[in-house]
Amino acid sequence: MRGYQIFAVSDATGATAELVVRAALAQFQVVEVEIRRLPNIRTVGEVRRAIETAQASKGIIVHTLVSEALRQAVLREGRERGVETID
Repeated sequence: MRGYQIFAVSDATGATAELVVRAALAQFQVVEVEIRRLPNIRTVGEVRRAIETAQASKGIIVHTLVSEALRQAVLREGRERGVETID
């Protein structure tokens, strides 16, 4: 079985998103999950690249973005590219 990839997208370090994902995963028996931080996301272009990265690996995005514009960009881009996004 191929492992899962979860991308922790943040406008800071991504530590909070990663900790939340790890806490959630602790409740389940998961064979293989790789959590990859994508920190310092500050522009819509960077959001697009993050979504493209997740799409290419069939991963999902967990994001902790302060900016409403960036949160909306993640939701919009995720929907358009078929990438699950969780705020």
